[in-house]
Amino acid sequence: MGGYVAACLVPETAVDSLILFCPAAYTARARNLEFGSGFTDVIRQAQSFLETDIGESLNGFTGKTLFIRGTKDDVIPEAVVQLYRQALASARLEEWTIEGCPHPIHRWAASRPHVQTAIVDRVVRFVTSPL
Repeated sequence: MGGYVAACLVPETAVDSLILFCPAAYTARARNLEFGSGFTDVIRQAQSFLETDIGESLNGFTGKTLFIRGTKDDVIPEAVVQLYRQALASARLEEWTIEGCPHPIHRWAASRPHVQTAIVDRVVRFVTSPL
């Protein structure tokens, strides 16, 4: 949920850069619901992510964004990736897709030191590169 939360905070804070690991998109109807069964029921409705407000949140964001996802992510549909691409149209978007990686990137990478090192290296390069 961190990617969506980060996207929602962009209009509220001075953000120059975003790093999004397989970010989800949630319906705006879920935003003010308490985390629990009510929230879960709303976000699990079919295609509810199409009612997301990430476009509004990221509209006009011109900073840089590192968007990381896995080729085996069976949680985040391609339509959500497209929503982020559209929402980040004004940003400097760098995408990285990790071969064979499922949705829980960090847990999966923990047993693959070479992948874990590659993730850290990519993030460090991104963070230290000029705006």
